[in-house]
Amino acid sequence: HCISSAASDVYKRQELRNLSLYDDGAWALASYINRNSFIQMIDLSYNNISDDGIQGFCGCLPLLDALHTLKLNGNGFGVDACRYLIDNLESSTTLTTLELANNRIGDDGTEVLSRFLRHNEYLQTLYLDTCLVGDDGIDCLQDALLYNRRLSKLSLMCNRFTVKSMMKLGRALQFNASLETLVLSHNPIGPEAVNCIGSSLLVNDTLKVLELADVALLAQHSSFGLHGILSLIHI
Repeated sequence: HCISSAASDVYKRQELRNLSLYDDGAWALASYINRNSFIQMIDLSYNNISDDGIQGFCGCLPLLDALHTLKLNGNGFGVDACRYLIDNLESSTTLTTLELANNRIGDDGTEVLSRFLRHNEYLQTLYLDTCLVGDDGIDCLQDALLYNRRLSKLSLMCNRFTVKSMMKLGRALQFNASLETLVLSHNPIGPEAVNCIGSSLLVNDTLKVLELADVALLAQHSSFGLHGILSLIHI
């Protein structure tokens, strides 16, 4: 039977956000997905899926030949879920967007993702907002950015890293040649870190968008960070 254009579009986009699926629902979904080249986007955000549920769901990922966007925001899973995800995404040549915001990924989970980023040639967008990422996690990410040549957007809003790791990230930006958008908003990194990032971008010709809302730019009445950013503006 022919599938209408509208029905085909619905099938391609599995919008399952905020449906209280829990772990059982994630396992059930995976059991019904057979190898196909239709599903392009799956959104399982805010379904209270734990690490165990992600383990069950991930079994279907190698079967999705056209999947380019996976959204798992706000489920509360941790590092084990990251391991299950990466184990099943290693061979993917189609996934370009991975959204993991509002989960308990932490530094250990960020390390797992960073190892994946070091050699992945397909992922373009990664959201790690409100994921309890600290200095150790940022250290891992900055190392990955030295090798990665594909990631174009990285969002790190509302985490818990400090000026120390931001200095290292700034240095990594001097050598990264793919990142176009970097979101650091709502992290109290302060003027020194902002200045370092600004100075690093003087030799970076790929970054186009840098979001720094609520980063304590003028902490202790210092204009050091502001000068670093303004130095990028050529009139």
